[in-house]
Amino acid sequence: MAMPTRNPMRRRCQVGDGLGDPAEAAPLSGDSRRPREHACRRSYDGHPLRPGVAWRTTTVVDVHPHMSDRYQRPGWFTTNVMNRLVAGLARLGISVMGSRVLEVRGRRSGEWRHTPVNLLTVEGRRYLVSPRGQTQWVRNLRASGHGRLVLGRRREPFGATEVPNDERGPVLRAYLRRWTFEVGKFFGGVRPDAPDDELRRIAPNHPVFRIGPPPD
Repeated sequence: MAMPTRNPMRRRCQVGDGLGDPAEAAPLSGDSRRPREHACRRSYDGHPLRPGVAWRTTTVVDVHPHMSDRYQRPGWFTTNVMNRLVAGLARLGISVMGSRVLEVRGRRSGEWRHTPVNLLTVEGRRYLVSPRGQTQWVRNLRASGHGRLVLGRRREPFGATEVPNDERGPVLRAYLRRWTFEVGKFFGGVRPDAPDDELRRIAPNHPVFRIGPPPD
């Protein structure tokens, strides 16, 4: 009997996978893990999986065929110490090398989520870069297209446009030059002086958003 062929669109699906840590996707209230749990428990053909199954093979449709699904979850120290420290300073009006608190509405709950980010300026334009890949703030900002940047008492509304992969190289290089000591480990050994081809290779792993005026 012929063995069935492997469907390239199938992968292992973990209940709750894909979610960011609390510091990256902290809701004001409610359980942020629930929506993803239901998504993992339902296969592509619509049949629910058995409740309580932690791991199950299911079909996932990639609505962004040229987008990496890479995500690096931060460790305990980053989540519980560094992120809270940087966010706390930003709320007091103290920016650590461009840090801000990003506020963006959850794509499912509609509630405001908060995470510390580094605001980068390149040739007069401002950008947000995700070193860890497809974090929850990235998914939420991609869905909403707008958010707010907080520093002290100032809340700055903005509109966001995602930069295509082939245009991210100069932004990633500038980001690495400024924050390699902090985020370099998430870029797979690629340095600020890396060839352009190397930056193009890793570009799909690091979403970049151009910050502009808020939508009307």
